[in-house]
Amino acid sequence: MNDHEYAIYEALNGAHEFGGTYAASFPETSNALRDFARIPALLGEIAPGDSRPGLAASPATGKKQSLIDEVRSDLIAIAKTARTIADQDPGFDTTFKVGDISHRSTVETARHFLRELTRPGVAAKFIAYDLPPDFVAHLEQDLAAITETSEDQKEDKREAAGENEKLRSLIREGKELLFRLNTSVRNRFRNQPAILAEWQTASHVRRQRRKTDDHPAPVLVAAT
Repeated sequence: MNDHEYAIYEALNGAHEFGGTYAASFPETSNALRDFARIPALLGEIAPGDSRPGLAASPATGKKQSLIDEVRSDLIAIAKTARTIADQDPGFDTTFKVGDISHRSTVETARHFLRELTRPGVAAKFIAYDLPPDFVAHLEQDLAAITETSEDQKEDKREAAGENEKLRSLIREGKELLFRLNTSVRNRFRNQPAILAEWQTASHVRRQRRKTDDHPAPVLVAAT
């Protein structure tokens, strides 16, 4: 959840604590009793686990990054070996160059290397310099796994979108609940400023601080 959503979550926690102390002061006909009773379940639905702002990266994203790192390491080893082979076979390394470190570039480079490595006798030259006999198959497997995790990422994003929409709905409910309780509490305790001050503190929704200018404009002094 973002900072604003977390601020509402915190305000609901405060309202829940306030209700634990003062809910009994409301008559049975009061809507406040229903709202106070709803808060515990609402808190659990908003943040069943970690309630801090921000969302962890999906498992598929972490797995994909690990595979990309592994493939890039393999590509670098292949490129370095190709340069050694080029000492005896000039120009051999021109088709084994590693580009930038982006995911797309890494995958495209790996596919290009595999096309070259399937040519007759090419893989054997690398194996002669002690790359594993199955290094081509290993690279193919990693590429296939990257494709699979990309699909998993899409599914994770679809699930996250659904969870985010559910969270937004719950946060809206929480805001409306706080609005209703604010009216009930202020009416019930209108002649008890100390309790109203407790409510104000408990249910306050923090506002994000605006960034200030680190370099304020200089004060101009009029010439005399």
